[in-house]
Amino acid sequence: MMAVSDADYRFLYVDIGAYGSEGDSSSLGKSAFGRSLFNGNLELPKNIPLFGKTTPYVFLGDDAFPLSNHLMKPYKPKKKGQNLDKEESI
Repeated sequence: MMAVSDADYRFLYVDIGAYGSEGDSSSLGKSAFGRSLFNGNLELPKNIPLFGKTTPYVFLGDDAFPLSNHLMKPYKPKKKGQNLDKEESI
């Protein structure tokens, strides 16, 4: 299942068309949402200034997803088991 929800926990998009053996990244890329996101066809709000920098609206995704201008994923330390310093954790 691939789903997108808003800040109020309401589902905006749900795709239940992938096989269980497919990975998250593959499921995203094959979904209508993923194709629209990566092709720039989603009607997203324009970038906004945030703390003096132009910042795009982003979706928060799984670590398996690729980074893109509108898709953010968790930050991973370079080495397994390494703790994040203050700047990295922020």
